[in-house]
Amino acid sequence: MLTKPIDEAQAIAIIEVLLAATKTTGAFFDITITGNQGVSYRYSSLSKALQDSFDRTYDTLFEDVASEIWKWYAYIFADGKVLSSKDVFSRYIKCIAFSNSRPMRIAKFHDSGSNDYFVMLLRTPKWAEWAYRGFVYVIEGNHSDDEARLLILEDFDRERQKFERLKAKFDDKHANEATYERPRIPENVRIEVWRRDGGKCARCGSRERLEYDHIVPISMGGSNTARNIELLCEKHNRSKSNNVV
Repeated sequence: MLTKPIDEAQAIAIIEVLLAATKTTGAFFDITITGNQGVSYRYSSLSKALQDSFDRTYDTLFEDVASEIWKWYAYIFADGKVLSSKDVFSRYIKCIAFSNSRPMRIAKFHDSGSNDYFVMLLRTPKWAEWAYRGFVYVIEGNHSDDEARLLILEDFDRERQKFERLKAKFDDKHANEATYERPRIPENVRIEVWRRDGGKCARCGSRERLEYDHIVPISMGGSNTARNIELLCEKHNRSKSNNVV
């Protein structure tokens, strides 16, 4: 998952480090493409010193913030203009906003060993990364941009529908639990139990404060039939409830 847009103060500090490296080395990063399609990059000695300074100042790793900005490198610097740190940050925010409205490609890599990022963007990729609504999708194979977007939208919609179903399922469950009421004992059953038990507690014979008690609780599958109901005085009914495990 992509991080949320980087804090502006941290982003500006990072960008100034990277722009300083660009002036020194002539490149935003010295990028190396490995055989397993991994990517590594390093900074000049000047940027390394600035990196250490950043790590001491902010409660965020330089690498984590820099890699987020680097994902949008091809879009931010596509026109070749000389940009200030605020210009770079503004373009970065626009990339994030755009990727929240439609899937946006953020990287393509190959086994060719080329470190020319713009060349990599133009070639047919073995895999490509796309961003959409805070998520990163890896699309493998020779798909056109339109096809890749459709695959991402389909996956996102499938996930959305799944969580909507889960929300509806558990919201209904909680609503049912909140509104649950034990069914009232039918009047004819109450009369039958009263006559059977002689109008007194089935445990002690008391005729005071009598209650109808389910032998097997309704919540455990018991029924509202005379066979499952007995008369108990309040004392014995409460003691029974306290002993139910």
